[in-house]
Amino acid sequence: DNGTRISNILNRITSQVVKYLNLKFFISIGTGILVWLSLVIIGLDFAPMWGVFAFLLNFIPSIGSAILMVVTILMGFIQFYPDPGRIIAIIISMVGIQTIIGNFIDPRLQASRLDISPIVILFSLVFWGWIWGIVGMFLAVPLTVIVQIVCQNIPFLYPVSILIGSGRKLEHLTDDEILIKEDK
Repeated sequence: DNGTRISNILNRITSQVVKYLNLKFFISIGTGILVWLSLVIIGLDFAPMWGVFAFLLNFIPSIGSAILMVVTILMGFIQFYPDPGRIIAIIISMVGIQTIIGNFIDPRLQASRLDISPIVILFSLVFWGWIWGIVGMFLAVPLTVIVQIVCQNIPFLYPVSILIGSGRKLEHLTDDEILIKEDK
């Protein structure tokens, strides 16, 4: 029955998108807390605000982290100019946090949920940013994840999911596997 099959595909898509967004939310909270703590220790003004910005900008891959690093480092220069120690501490902490979370923790945790090529993510950021501005940049990856998951779960669109993907094995069920699962 096509209705049951479509329902199963929609349930799988919803489940995968919710898992992705939940994990991204908690990674972003961790990033915000680390930024806040490090900037409080260093003594940069408005540390809670920078933590909130880190949380929000973490939802924009690569570009969000770069924006946060540049702005906090500039604020460090403005606040601590003749004191190179604190400026260097801000540079080291911001680059360190973004490098560790952005290059090691986030990709490892997202590996099973986010199977999208980095090139596709960059094009997605540019495209949705161009269409909707900053809101589009926040929505770019979730929208791309949704498109990829939809394509991955609909047999005739599966080749599109391979083009979007990073090359790792995708969770894909063929028509026969979907029918077998439905019969059980």
